Amino acid sequence: MFSITEIGMKLAEARKKKDLTQTELADLLGISFQAVSNWERGNSMPDISRLPEIAELLDLPPDELLGCAKPLSDSICDGTVTEYFEREDADIREAVELAPLMKPSQVDEVARTASDKRPLSEINRLLPFLGQDVRDEMFIKAVESGNTRGAAPIVPFVSTKVINQTAARVVKEKGISGIGFMLPFIGNETLVAIADDEFAKNGLRNLERIAPFLPIRKLQKYAEQAIERDGISAISPIAPFLGADFLSKYVREKYL
Repeated sequence: MFSITEIGMKLAEARKKKDLTQTELADLLGISFQAVSNWERGNSMPDISRLPEIAELLDLPPDELLGCAKPLSDSICDGTVTEYFEREDADIREAVELAPLMKPSQVDEVARTASDKRPLSEINRLLPFLGQDVRDEMFIKAVESGNTRGAAPIVPFVSTKVINQTAARVVKEKGISGIGFMLPFIGNETLVAIADDEFAKNGLRNLERIAPFLPIRKLQKYAEQAIERDGISAISPIAPFLGADFLSKYVREKYL
């Protein structure tokens, strides 16, 4: 299993076997000795493009340095890591472990490539390392394909703009029940617009699904209109969210 700490230890051991100081190795690589020190302490990793050079200087086979299978270590060193993860037998967990080594564009490409062949539950492991565009793409693709279970873990990583647009579209296509998994992340303005439209069409019947996420003053306004139009029983779907003060005050003023 890939480990930054273990790689750092291997780098330090190999450097010492070559009888090089951190400064001497740094000079050979054209970097600062602080960078070498950070590598060896497991605080950071060399850029993936430098691995072949480092491995050659230290006479350390890349697969031994990285602690992974030779096909993968070779792909890292020759810049074909994206192609490696196109293979059916490639384990996406390796990509998660290697993400700190890979360029952001490489991680993004791995996710895009793998998403056509692998379950979304596997690709989601890469979410913390992906660019915003890729996260948004994955979310939209999952929602459009009806994969709500796969889309749910992505929501916290998706841009507010995309969540709002997607929520509005889903409501039009599937109704208000379709946005349950993204409710905590929908913008207030968008959610209120959805609620206004739903109330105009169906009254309070379906608003209990999103009531916990709406401003209480908005809910109370809906309640007042519903009572005037359909009587006190109309507010039963959202009564738990209206607040005791509102309910007692309204009932006292109107019915006592």
